[in-house]
Amino acid sequence: MKTKSKISIITVVYNGERFLEGGIQSVVNQACHDIEYIIIDGGSVDGSVDIIKKYANDISYWVSESDDGIYDAMNKGIEKSTGSYVFFMGADDILIAKSISKLLNKMDGNTEKLIALPVAINDVDLLSYPDITLPVPVLHHQGAVFNLECLKKIGSYSDKYIVHSDFDLMCKYGSKYGIQYLDNPICMFRKGGASTSGANAVRSMKELLYIYFVNSGKIFSTKWMMFIVRPLYYFVCAIMRK
Repeated sequence: MKTKSKISIITVVYNGERFLEGGIQSVVNQACHDIEYIIIDGGSVDGSVDIIKKYANDISYWVSESDDGIYDAMNKGIEKSTGSYVFFMGADDILIAKSISKLLNKMDGNTEKLIALPVAINDVDLLSYPDITLPVPVLHHQGAVFNLECLKKIGSYSDKYIVHSDFDLMCKYGSKYGIQYLDNPICMFRKGGASTSGANAVRSMKELLYIYFVNSGKIFSTKWMMFIVRPLYYFVCAIMRK
């Protein structure tokens, strides 16, 4: 009988008290014994730490200290992980009910491939599907599950990028270990994070295009065009919300 592998779920947060408790509850309510839950707080000055302490008995590891940004915090989470697999969810993300057990039941116990999943955006009925064509796969961070051992070999998140180090890592990981798609959404995320807030649109565009071409993206493809359109779209949406 195949034994399920443990998955480390990592949440990084800074002043995220508005949504943090809902995200924590969505992990706790999975009622899955194969989860290791890690929270890396960047030294929040709102009520985030109080919320974390409230659920301390359900959290495998947490810390509140200053860091050098979101990807530095994620790397700290990787260092503390002991699961076979790693999944990152934002402080305002919500796990879909019972989704982790379903995922682990579908996964091969020893896979090294990047697991690509659809994600729910703002609503569990609105799904976004990944494009896993190599050499440059395009998928949401909340739709990526990494093998921990392979992730450490790749080198985790680079401090070279401010907005899209996750895209860079997924390209490098997929090129080395391959990608496997599973039709099993596990996370719902809200637009407005670092890559969808509309902030730093020019920086976002430059990073996306650079990562695309440095990872052997093809000029004779329409895929790279989205790396211009997407940041501009989020930028316009941000202006309209004001």
